[in-house]
Amino acid sequence: MPFPDPARRPAFYGLWYLSISAGFALLAIRGMMRSHRRRLTVFRWVVSAGFLLLALVLLLPWWRARRRRPGRESP
Repeated sequence: MPFPDPARRPAFYGLWYLSISAGFALLAIRGMMRSHRRRLTVFRWVVSAGFLLLALVLLLPWWRARRRRPGRESP
């Protein structure tokens, strides 16, 4: 079975990457509260920011396209 094309479902993959980003952010917060090594906590924040950026790259064009769709004008 081939891997699905992310371009066909940008909202799904955007939310998927957003949830991964939130998970790494929670891990980083937990590490800060439990006094884990600073490098590990910083690495988790960097990974979280990377997944957040990836989610925004997928969600922003999808959101803009949905806003410009004809027939969705408010009365």
